[in-house]
Amino acid sequence: MNDNNNNKIKKEYIILVVVIAALLLYLVFRKTDKVHYKLPELKPIDEKVLTKIEITKPDGAYTLVNKDGKWLIDPKGYPTDETKISGITDTVKDLTLTELASRSKNYSLYDLAGDKGINVKAYREDKVVREFDIGKTAPSNNHTFVKIQGDDDVYYAAKSFRRDFDKKVGDLRDRVVMKLDKNEISEIRLDKKGGENYLFTKTAKPVEKVETPENKKTEDKKTEDKVEPAAPPEPQTETIWATADGKEGNKSNLDSLLNQLGDLKCDEYIEDKTPEDFKDPIYTVRLKGKKDYTLFIYEKFETKGKEGENGVEKYPLVSSESPYPFLLSKYSAERFMKKEEDLLKK
Repeated sequence: MNDNNNNKIKKEYIILVVVIAALLLYLVFRKTDKVHYKLPELKPIDEKVLTKIEITKPDGAYTLVNKDGKWLIDPKGYPTDETKISGITDTVKDLTLTELASRSKNYSLYDLAGDKGINVKAYREDKVVREFDIGKTAPSNNHTFVKIQGDDDVYYAAKSFRRDFDKKVGDLRDRVVMKLDKNEISEIRLDKKGGENYLFTKTAKPVEKVETPENKKTEDKKTEDKVEPAAPPEPQTETIWATADGKEGNKSNLDSLLNQLGDLKCDEYIEDKTPEDFKDPIYTVRLKGKKDYTLFIYEKFETKGKEGENGVEKYPLVSSESPYPFLLSKYSAERFMKKEEDLLKK
């Protein structure tokens, strides 16, 4: 009887050991994707050799072309915002795969198919040196799902970068429409349609010495002590803006205007229009420095809003420093259109 019990216990132990071993093997090999695969090796690409990057999205496509170290948007050769383009070029040249995500070929699950995937092709001359599809950002927010050309698997790529590629052409354009050094400007001319026109010139104005009791005591003491008077000091001056008839301008407001024009960025460009399409400005700003600068402001209109939203009033403008007409918000544009009480010193 005891022998039977012992044998039974031994069998149970053996069965238990086998079950535990099977469970261990299952746990080890259940993540087959993470054990039996080798990540594709993506070598870094020197950005200098990249000549073209094609980006195809469900809502359109555009091409970035490297010309003399500057990235432009084809086919019209629009200059780009370097800070936004760097997010694209950095990802293309340093794309790093960190882990296998799936072998199921269920690409829609990762926004890699249909109306959500973004395809990227990077060229050296006419040769494709890197091609991949961009899916959604991984739950970690530190990775992006990608698929490499010629490979059916889906991988985690380092960093969250989909938003760098999921942009419209207008988002990538350089929006600087005027840049100048305010210290070089010597003349400001403001012309309002049907209103007053003002021409201000930078002028040096003598600073009047204010007699104070302390100054008088010092001079009297020098006289009593028979101290030889020092050579008269150089007359002090201050820089002002003045009209031809001697009216002094409001320096704070005029300097503020120059500050705004020193690095002026537009809200957006007006597509399919040229500066020649705009006539009869309602306000004109002209500056004279090492060269002449001009800003024309035209009658505002209401832009089209998104579906279900109202439009916003904006002004179209043309700058001598940009070949493209552009829009500014009502608030921004009207800061340039100074009234008489804002221009003259009170």
